[in-house]
Amino acid sequence: MKDSENAASVKLVQPGKTTPDGSPSKQKRSRFEVRRILYWRQCTANDVAFTLALVGFILMVIDTELIIQNVYQKGETPSLVIKSFITLTTVLLICCVILYHKFNIQLFMFLHSIQVRTMIHTL
Repeated sequence: MKDSENAASVKLVQPGKTTPDGSPSKQKRSRFEVRRILYWRQCTANDVAFTLALVGFILMVIDTELIIQNVYQKGETPSLVIKSFITLTTVLLICCVILYHKFNIQLFMFLHSIQVRTMIHTL
């Protein structure tokens, strides 16, 4: 969280500004830091979505196999518990997909300098 707090508190300057010694200014480097944070958030949302999809798929296979093997019937408590977890992972997966697209749009806006000042304050 410290990276996002630092990146959000720095105001951006015009591209090409340098310090007196010729190195890129701190504000310009912070642009790369903000881009890195947005990209990291996008990748994390993608990883979590993939994990939730796998968990949901595995739970569906387990439930189906246990029903086929007559361990329990469709309406019994173990089946309902597993189906509840499948529903929960599906809802969380949809939330992760929405977050992924939100971060994707923020990254696109940042890379193309669309409303950069308002977006940095929302990080």
